[in-house]
Amino acid sequence: MLQSATAIAGVVQTVDARLEGDLAWADGCVAVSGKAVPWDAVVYVLPLGQAAAPAGAGAVRWANGEVWRADIARLSGGKLSVRSALLGTQEIEARQAAAVEFVPGAAAPGGAAAGALYRDKGEPIPGTLLWIDETRLAIDSPLGVLTLPREGALGYVFPAGPKPAAGRRVAQVTGPDEVGLADGSILRGTLRPMAKGLDLRHAVLGTVNIDAGQVRFVTRYGGRATDLTRLAPASVTATGLLGKMPAEAAMTCRRAGDAGWAGGAYAAVMTLQPKTVVEFKLPQAGAGARVTWATLRLVARIAPADGARGDVHVRIAAGGTVVFEEDLAPGAKPMPVAADLPQAARLTIEVDFGRRLGFPCGACIEDPLLISRG
Repeated sequence: MLQSATAIAGVVQTVDARLEGDLAWADGCVAVSGKAVPWDAVVYVLPLGQAAAPAGAGAVRWANGEVWRADIARLSGGKLSVRSALLGTQEIEARQAAAVEFVPGAAAPGGAAAGALYRDKGEPIPGTLLWIDETRLAIDSPLGVLTLPREGALGYVFPAGPKPAAGRRVAQVTGPDEVGLADGSILRGTLRPMAKGLDLRHAVLGTVNIDAGQVRFVTRYGGRATDLTRLAPASVTATGLLGKMPAEAAMTCRRAGDAGWAGGAYAAVMTLQPKTVVEFKLPQAGAGARVTWATLRLVARIAPADGARGDVHVRIAAGGTVVFEEDLAPGAKPMPVAADLPQAARLTIEVDFGRRLGFPCGACIEDPLLISRG
């Protein structure tokens, strides 16, 4: 039995089971209520009650999905220099950045147009960011080169475009693991559990020692598990009560670390509106006449959407075989699903109104995973 004075409540999803209890890090494994769980079997780790600490003075959002909470020191000669207590001082190719934020969250790429400087007063200024120092910045705008004080600047979103091949000093993903930290940072690489936390091997940062108290989540999708929220569906059909709905309104996905994610007992959630049918292509092995279907298990938890006032009906099928079908009442606890799938080309998730009609209504598919069994 592995015990730790610093153990906290949490959830560990493995390729075989969902485990809940007191979490503790150990050399080469994570322990749940004193029982060691091999690291190779872990899909995600969610310490509960690890609320994000107030964010620091700035952030860089990289094109690979990483977020570094750090002070923006300067931009010069195409190099972006940042510094933080955890990361130290780093100088990275600016062309790998998606956005810099002087006020965290103020210029997140998902909510802002690219190629523009955002300010607390006035309209965004389109143009190319030229340089940054401790007190000023310059942008090549339609009105010419403008030199502005950093005070009042919220952030800059870099133009989208193809990124160059990653080199030694360019942010990149080199491992299957992702760790979210209490300050809002998200780092990717190869993680190894240690007695007091995690060691991260990172392409740019080298080895980073992360204290257990800083870990908000760990996700590991490089092995036998596939997260459905990270797959593009083959089709989304949503009729709604008043006519066809756009796919982005009928189906939304949120993952650990996304804006607005407040922590909790799931690492990813797919929310579907009534009258929606989503299809995913199931992975196959081989080619041509020798194609075979991988042996898969679907693992998830099904719950009514937050604030639902009507029953919701959820049906999941692989090919013509139904593996889950239930009506869920408002406020119902998540219902676990663990179903071995028959050989089929597609997985279909269908959500509709249940017996008692009410609005709002919807279903949350928490941590939908395809686990390879063969």
